[in-house]
Amino acid sequence: LAREGRTVYFSFGGFEFEYRRRSDRRFFEVFHAHPQMEFTYVHEGRGRLIVEGRHYPVTPGTLMVFQPFQLHQVQIDVAPDAPFVRSVIMFDPAILRAYWPSFPLLEGFQRQLLARNDGKPLYGMGESELPVSLLRPLHDALARGGSPQERREEADAFLLHFLRQLKPLWQRPSGRPTAAPVAKRHDHRSEEIMQW
Repeated sequence: LAREGRTVYFSFGGFEFEYRRRSDRRFFEVFHAHPQMEFTYVHEGRGRLIVEGRHYPVTPGTLMVFQPFQLHQVQIDVAPDAPFVRSVIMFDPAILRAYWPSFPLLEGFQRQLLARNDGKPLYGMGESELPVSLLRPLHDALARGGSPQERREEADAFLLHFLRQLKPLWQRPSGRPTAAPVAKRHDHRSEEIMQW
């Protein structure tokens, strides 16, 4: 648990979570990749996402999804009256492995997310819409503390519920990504380096 201004950042056992992180004076991000899967929900802010050589607009209600080791960059213009406010979930996909025998369809959905190769975000998710509405209760539960086992169970239950609520949104039409099978993405040079 670390504090950054008014934001509380949780990190333990392959799981990281930051609720409503705010940047209003400076936001600069270089192209980067990390070994975890990442979901970033944009509460406020406008800019663009660069991933897989494609550019996508970033607006409030955008959910960005990054595979492990997928190079990406988010560019947001910020000012005191135009902040970038986002919630970030990062986790090692392997932490859910123990649950897959009970949730084979959810495992298939996670595999689909891990195999996609376009980097296209999900648009039009309101604050009150599931799975976004799950973010605040997770923040509150983790902020209350508890034993390491209680936090682990809270995080795992959240991830399963988050993915379960995301699945039908991912599959609906109107410009959102669909559930159609996608080709396996190619390995990135950064993956080769990290494995070395």
